[in-house]
Amino acid sequence: MAPSTRLVALAIVVAAVDAAPTIREVHHLDTTAPSTCCTTTTPAPGSPVVVRRNILDLTSEEQSRFLSAIEKMQEPGYGGPFQMMEALHGHGPEAACIHSAKNFAHWHRIYLHLFEVKLQDAYEELYGSRNISIPYWDSYSLWLAQDTDSVFFFKSDVMPQAHALGAKANIQNLWGPTTPTESNAKKFYGKGFEMCKKGNCATPDKTLGKLWKHKSWPSMLGYLEMFVRDDLTWNGILTQLENIHNTPHLAVSGPMKPLPVAGIHIYFWLHHSAIDRLFESFIQRRIAIDGDVSVLEAEMAAGTGKNALWTDWLDPFLKADGSQWTMSGTHFRTSTTGTTRFSPPTTFTTRSFTIRRLGRRRCRAGR
Repeated sequence: MAPSTRLVALAIVVAAVDAAPTIREVHHLDTTAPSTCCTTTTPAPGSPVVVRRNILDLTSEEQSRFLSAIEKMQEPGYGGPFQMMEALHGHGPEAACIHSAKNFAHWHRIYLHLFEVKLQDAYEELYGSRNISIPYWDSYSLWLAQDTDSVFFFKSDVMPQAHALGAKANIQNLWGPTTPTESNAKKFYGKGFEMCKKGNCATPDKTLGKLWKHKSWPSMLGYLEMFVRDDLTWNGILTQLENIHNTPHLAVSGPMKPLPVAGIHIYFWLHHSAIDRLFESFIQRRIAIDGDVSVLEAEMAAGTGKNALWTDWLDPFLKADGSQWTMSGTHFRTSTTGTTRFSPPTTFTTRSFTIRRLGRRRCRAGR
């Protein structure tokens, strides 16, 4: 297919996804007791469904309430809900995240589910409601549309609140009184990190200010094109999904770049919500093509050798009955944990870009 034809196809197919009546994902509001570290809870009957929305569409009050719930999660410090979840992604002996493997998207789906439950625990304590979700940062649509005037995704009156999350005192409260031994953690433990230049949120810090100039952005269109092929397969999109995941990590830089500490940056959670949204769009398109999710699940389960991960434990995540979460349980055809709806994906602007493959990253542990 010629490049111009591929670009038109990309716009058409994503527009079709945009028109899909419901985009379903991993999460259901839970009205039972606050969650433990790594065990999901069974939703109460009739629990309401939340919507993961674009961070740019939230009002100042909604953004501030989201950040206040994050602050509440961080308040207990080391061993508290935020630090527990951040550590699972790659910092400290608890590190368990999966990258460069066929269950990458599935592990992160359950990870976000648990984080979102803890976010709702905090939000309920503050506001008496569990109607909160992890917003998403639609970085690839912004870049393809060249809507890159700002590197701040919180409104101007809310940005100082987001900036304060990187303060040295806050990071040290999260990681406890002992300086971490992992080199990246040690660096940010000693000085924190900035999003605003010297605390002035009229101007970004020089590192974040280079976000849209990173050399990996031109690869984005080539990766996204894999999602609109007629022969849309799990093997075909897996590497591209992780490459799309890598680009914003590298571009935001600061603590977002080194995997062991990426979870301390608020953009990490917005970004991973967007990646889960893209994963769900793929699932929904395959259901539209195949008629049922079972065809895709059989394809995923057909892996052999090192790819035979269908029934492998997504360590350390457990279901409410004590059984292990695996890839086979994360498409929620039976809604065992309910659903979260995403506000629909946007249409990509068609442009010509150079395609370049990114390197892969792996989890590392050490505290």
